[in-house]
Amino acid sequence: MFIHRLFSAFAALLASAVLFAQTNTRPVKGFVQDEDGRILKNVVIKAETGEEFSPNTDGSFEILVPFTCRSLTFSALHYFESRQEVDGSYLLVRLKYDKNAEEKERKEAEAKAKAEEEARAKAEKEAAKAEKEAAKAEKEAAKAAERAEKERLAAEEKARKDAETAAKEEEEAKARAEQERLDAEKRAQMEAEEAARAEALAKERAERKAQIAALDKAYNERFANKGFEHELSISYSYNLRTADFTYTYSGNRHYGTLHPFEVDYSLNYKFGRAFSMGVGAGVLYHAKSVTIIGDEIIGGFADADFQEKRLDIAVLANMKIRPLRTAVRPVLQLSGGYYLLTGSWMGEAAVGAEFRLARRGAIGLSALVKSLPYPDDRYWGGYFYALSIGAKTTFSF
Repeated sequence: MFIHRLFSAFAALLASAVLFAQTNTRPVKGFVQDEDGRILKNVVIKAETGEEFSPNTDGSFEILVPFTCRSLTFSALHYFESRQEVDGSYLLVRLKYDKNAEEKERKEAEAKAKAEEEARAKAEKEAAKAEKEAAKAEKEAAKAAERAEKERLAAEEKARKDAETAAKEEEEAKARAEQERLDAEKRAQMEAEEAARAEALAKERAERKAQIAALDKAYNERFANKGFEHELSISYSYNLRTADFTYTYSGNRHYGTLHPFEVDYSLNYKFGRAFSMGVGAGVLYHAKSVTIIGDEIIGGFADADFQEKRLDIAVLANMKIRPLRTAVRPVLQLSGGYYLLTGSWMGEAAVGAEFRLARRGAIGLSALVKSLPYPDDRYWGGYFYALSIGAKTTFSF
């Protein structure tokens, strides 16, 4: 649960940083020419922050660089590299021709030709060496044939000795067969003992199963563990999404967190002591507003017609798992639904404990992670999703 919350917070922080970086840029434009004013092609423009750009075919360029970028580096084949300070929005760059560049390429080409000639000579030398090794191999083959004849004679001698050995092994096999018969009788006795132990274990398991059935019966007589139940839940959570933006009229404002407060009612059916499912409806109210209605974000992304909905109506379905047969038992609840006013989906996971007070009455306390609609008018004038963490209390009857 902690890792999940940490990952969600990190993802929200990373998304906010990317959005901030995308709007924190400025335009720079100009031309790249040689010393005589001719257009240069295949020029690479590199910002000190790491971004790379290329001019247009007419030598002009118009790029967006971060505000933190103070210089641009211009480089091209056969020309000296030029570093230009970005102290305005227009640059005229002239690259100086490198007279030594062509000489350097010529020397590299000569070195490459020399390397190829050395490689050819080496290949011829290796071919001669291969012929010599082939003659040596033929000589070794003749020696191998001689060795093979000696090995044939040795094999015949070995076959004679193997026949003698086989007779001896036959006698030993008879002795082993007798020993195996004795071992089989011993194994049969051990298997009989194992069968007796298995029978005793099966009897013990049957008795244990009967005890569990008796406990289940007593628990079902004490509490209603099957049928319909009503559930009322009250939850409060803290939304993890925050951001800062600059508005045209009110300056830098905190586009802050939500404080969702929700009351839900559901009708559930218990299939047994451990599992139940149900459907319901509820009301969501944001105890703290996040938007600043009437202001526009610098850049023209704001939607003047956008209105935040602090109140919403939810329809939902839920599932509960209660693994133990005790008066105080752990509870895992998964819920999903749809908010009718904002037109957005909801998902929730809660873990806690349930305290059974009577045959049909219970109170639950849980910690939750919830996905809620987050108002955002920067792009589409609608709602995004953001995670929240909180707690809720349930009343079952």
